[in-house]
Amino acid sequence: MNYVLLDYISLSERFVDQLKNLDEKSQRQVLRLSKRYNKGKIFALERKDPIIKLAVALKSAERTLLKYREAGISEEIFKATFDDIRIWCENLENRGWKNIGWIQQNHNQFELFKIGRLQFQLYKCKSLHFDYSKLPFSRGSNVVNIHIYPSY
Repeated sequence: MNYVLLDYISLSERFVDQLKNLDEKSQRQVLRLSKRYNKGKIFALERKDPIIKLAVALKSAERTLLKYREAGISEEIFKATFDDIRIWCENLENRGWKNIGWIQQNHNQFELFKIGRLQFQLYKCKSLHFDYSKLPFSRGSNVVNIHIYPSY
């Protein structure tokens, strides 16, 4: 099975080998699960092997790449945004990948973009914990949350 995202991010050789050596049954499972994952059904992945989770995230990102192209957003931004997968794999000492919800809800849903050291996360603010009388927006407003990556 081919994973287009591997042309954009550099995973450890161990992961790449595991992905390329998935048997046919696992490959069919990845394709089936990636369709569900794209619809927000992340619960289907909860008890799956970390390499299957990773394969599903990589396959699902191909759909998002098409959205980037249709919107005229550069592949450089796509690469920087989806590099989170590599970072999280490395943070787990390349033992696996767990952040299935974050990638699906933000990256694959076209709501988070990384430019330079900044990630811009678009969302509707529904928090019950804010005192909206002190904020320049109200509950339910569309807002941008900005994450700042450390410089290395």
